[in-house]
Amino acid sequence: MVESKTGVDSSSEYVWQLASALRARLRFHQQCGISAYPPLALPSLPKKAELPPSQPQNMGGENMRQQALEKTKTEEQSRPQTMRRLKTIAETVRACTLCALAPASPARTVGLGRARARLLVVGDYAVAEGQNSGPLPSLPADQITLCFGKAEDELLWKMMQAIGLGPQDVYVTNALKCFLPQEQEPGIESLWQCRQHLFDEIAAVQPAVVCAMGDTAASALLGGTEPVARLRGRAHLFRTGGAGAAAYRVMVTYHPRLLLRLTDMKAAAWQDLQQVRSMLHQRGTVRG
Repeated sequence: MVESKTGVDSSSEYVWQLASALRARLRFHQQCGISAYPPLALPSLPKKAELPPSQPQNMGGENMRQQALEKTKTEEQSRPQTMRRLKTIAETVRACTLCALAPASPARTVGLGRARARLLVVGDYAVAEGQNSGPLPSLPADQITLCFGKAEDELLWKMMQAIGLGPQDVYVTNALKCFLPQEQEPGIESLWQCRQHLFDEIAAVQPAVVCAMGDTAASALLGGTEPVARLRGRAHLFRTGGAGAAAYRVMVTYHPRLLLRLTDMKAAAWQDLQQVRSMLHQRGTVRG
């Protein structure tokens, strides 16, 4: 048996240090609101539904193909109208002066991506790179291509690619349309004023699934102040208006900005993305 300088067996000292580090990590996760951990084995995607024995296989397949063609045709016909609506929303966003952030942020972020996307991703806000204080420069509309920030966008598209989606398949927007200087958090008033812009975008795109990334996006869509850790893992219902408005399913996950700081959270975010993919698969959006 080998003893350390303190007279304690080296293996026992190692176990004690490991246990101490584990306790510290668990306390940190509790502070983040995490009370349960995802299983090591991710659930497999649901199998395609089989036709009833009484229905001929080829007839069922033909009906499904015909429905898919009709759905695609309808989407193509409605896309120009959707693009016009989104253009009007973008013009309204750029001219917005409803909150205190507007004078300091002449540049605004508007939604990017497919006009009739099946997946609509909502983040919190875009960070202006290199702008630590003071007013932001006015940028031409065609130069505003950031969703969240340079590093955050890179991770975002890696996350989308992991479930078989690219920029041409997704519509991405933010709960807050003004750029924010680094290290500045948005105020409640600004987020509240921006909600209608966000609701108008969702109503125009009409996605099958909405993915809210981060506490700010989740709060803007679902209300309340519950953290992502308590909202993720299940679908929520969201309406852009009253009881007669269309309902959308919302999945909540961690924002790329948080995942870049806390890489341990990526496993949970990956599980959330698998659920998003499964929901899209059930609606016939993702093949495979």
